Amino acid sequence: MAPPADTNSEATVEVVIRWMASGDLACRVPTALNVAVADVRSKVTELIGIPAHVQRFFYEGIAFTYTVIARAKSEGYIMCLELVRSCSDPRHTNLAHFSNLARYEELAGAGTFTRVRQLSRAIHGEVVLYNWSKNGEEQCQVAVKKMHTSKVYQNRGRETDAWKAHSEKYRGVARNPEDAETEIGILSFLNSQADTPLYLLQMLGCFQDNVDTWLVVEYAEGGELFALASTSQVDEHRIRRYLYQLLQAVLFLHQHHIGHRDISLENILLKDDTIRLMDFGMAVQSHSKSGQELRYFCRVGKDAYRAPECYVPEVGNHEIFIPSDSDCVSCGDVISWELCGYLCQVRLGPDAAKGKTCTVDLWGYAVQPCDIFAVGVCLCSLAYGVQPWKFAVLGGPDGCEFFRYVYRGGDNGLEALLAYWGLVETAEGTRPLSQEGISLLMSLVRSDPGRRPSATECLAHPWFQSLSGMTVPRR
Repeated sequence: MAPPADTNSEATVEVVIRWMASGDLACRVPTALNVAVADVRSKVTELIGIPAHVQRFFYEGIAFTYTVIARAKSEGYIMCLELVRSCSDPRHTNLAHFSNLARYEELAGAGTFTRVRQLSRAIHGEVVLYNWSKNGEEQCQVAVKKMHTSKVYQNRGRETDAWKAHSEKYRGVARNPEDAETEIGILSFLNSQADTPLYLLQMLGCFQDNVDTWLVVEYAEGGELFALASTSQVDEHRIRRYLYQLLQAVLFLHQHHIGHRDISLENILLKDDTIRLMDFGMAVQSHSKSGQELRYFCRVGKDAYRAPECYVPEVGNHEIFIPSDSDCVSCGDVISWELCGYLCQVRLGPDAAKGKTCTVDLWGYAVQPCDIFAVGVCLCSLAYGVQPWKFAVLGGPDGCEFFRYVYRGGDNGLEALLAYWGLVETAEGTRPLSQEGISLLMSLVRSDPGRRPSATECLAHPWFQSLSGMTVPRR
């Protein structure tokens, strides 16, 4: 809403600033009508120390975007604004963010389940195929992840701050990275959205009593995409379609600030030859509500799919030498750097300068680029039937010679490795991927996360041109 203007520029206004989260008073700013909001921000900085560029004001619950304070009707008018600090240390995150969205129903009212067979073992229980009838409806086949309820709640009370959890003193109360309540929370959230794509596995219900929790999801009869890649050669047309569907699923998650952190062929199911991305137990919030990119530290996901920046050294004082020809010399710059054999992300300290040693802060990793890297490994495995490395690590006990080879080869390092293995072209002269497909693959697995494309940019790649007009089916 637009605050009504007032021609009395001499009128005084007291701007009362309260914290939006708590309603507590932050400060009071006496000023004149029609003063620039920038001046108010400067006064707030002076009074309570919040930098002007991270202040966000709201008026009656709506973002206050005006450049002047122009609402007053008389001398001494009081205007109340709510303050949100939109920028904070992105390393301090809430690993339990999505668990609060979990929704449960009483198991007693779940209907009738007739066991067919076990499908697999899960970390917190088993996955079983059932015939399910609810409220007299016709039976349908569903997959049920059966877990002891205590396993679902096992992370309650444990450290939720990612940065603190990376410190040694918190290891005793560390969370299990596979969080069943987070998975249920995200599946509950996806069910509440009207435009969730078909390519994300659908939860049909989550039922609970004091002993067991039954997570009921749609049954994907085609099994894991990993099994298909392991047993047969998949043609490029089919690979392109699967990757397009996977990226549409990833795009939807990223648009809703969800980082999956465990994308793999093992976590992609096939139903009617269409993919279903599943297993959200390691997912986290990728951005704050104000849009700030958050940082994480725990090594999660499967080894071969894990991006290099996910390997973060132990907390401590770290220094690096910045070469004289380096472009990164400003305090606060975040760069990829090799520390302890890991190609991790660090933030340069205040003593950063060319040709000198400077202190750095460990800066963890952003989750969306990690998801893109994992998509790249999926593409490589589908097309060539191999995982390119065991660990994306340069040195130390987990150092991998294949990843070192790729890293030293630059943007085309993976293509060079595949050629060395004789996989780029068969004896008959056929290629698993066209040059456009290889071009996309190379961009997905770049070692520097800042140079990987977003899901939107991937879908705009020329390799997907033939699918560009395709309608994304919704549930």
